[in-house]
This record gives sequence, structure tokens and C-alpha cells, in this order.
Amino acid sequence: MGYNSVVLVMNDYLHQIKNDAQFGYKMWDAISSFNYPPAHQPYISGIQVAAVHHADSTSLVATGASRSRLLGYGHCQDNDEQLLAKVLQNIRNKSK
Repeated sequence: MGYNSVVLVMNDYLHQIKNDAQFGYKMWDAISSFNYPPAHQPYISGIQVAAVHHADSTSLVATGASRSRLLGYGHCQDNDEQLLAKVLQNIRNKSK
């Protein structure tokens, strides 16, 4: 298996995206730069890369207010309850 990316697309920008001949390159650049410090990540109007992860993991992402944020990861075979429990434990560990 390879890697997956979770990308938020803001619908207000769909017309701009449709007419952007460089959009494929911009998307590639944003996904490829995901793990770089924020100052080195490209800005693309209407797009935010929320997560890039191995296909054997599952990412839990929250979206709202034209933003997305990664809440945490689990294994691809986790059921919903297991995934939520892992993410909650990770959040609790971070706040200690």
C-alpha cells in the first residue's frame, strides 16, 4: 500500500480551480510539502491539506469554518469506537 492525503476543498473556489491549468501541480506541491514547517508550505486559494498518512492508518479530521485539523490517527482495521478511543487518548496525552 502507499500513502493517502486528505484535502479540504472550499466550494467557493471551485470556479477558480476549474480554470486553473496549474492546479494539478499546485495540489502536488501542497501534498508533497505537507510535513514541512508552515512557512515552507505553499498557499493555494481554496485548498488545505489536512493529513498525509500511510494507507494502513486512518486519520480523523475535523472540518468547519473553512479550516480542517487533524485530530489523530488509528489503524485501518480499527472500528469507529477503537479509532475514537485512540484519538481521545492521544489528545489527553498531549494536554498533560
